Amino acid sequence: MAGAPKEIVDRQLALFEKVDPSYAEGVKKELGKTPPVSETALP
Repeated sequence: MAGAPKEIVDRQLALFEKVDPSYAEGVKKELGKTPPVSETALP
């Protein structure tokens, strides 16, 4: 996804989350992205 606009990367990551959350986490890790604090906070 190198060189892709941020909007496209974000949209693709959202799609990965819906289809396969573990794959999405791996892609985010490789891209150096982490989920927002609200997604990682304990209930």
